[in-house]
Amino acid sequence: MLADFISFYVPIAVAIERVIAAIAGYFVYKDADQRAARTYNLHPIWWGLATFFAGPILGVAAYWLIHHSGLAQRGAAA
Repeated sequence: MLADFISFYVPIAVAIERVIAAIAGYFVYKDADQRAARTYNLHPIWWGLATFFAGPILGVAAYWLIHHSGLAQRGAAA
């Protein structure tokens, strides 16, 4: 009974999480692409891929900390 539950629902949950990660990666890429300055000299595609592979929660949280929080360097000359 438990094995049937796990073998049916876990792959569905993983697939949903990957779709959400892909969507989050796309929006992180679009936001990074609109910024003039590149943080740590990383192309926006790398931010999108990092969000996808790190997972939607951790990836978006890291991107937000670096670009939108109080830790972000505002107006700093690069």
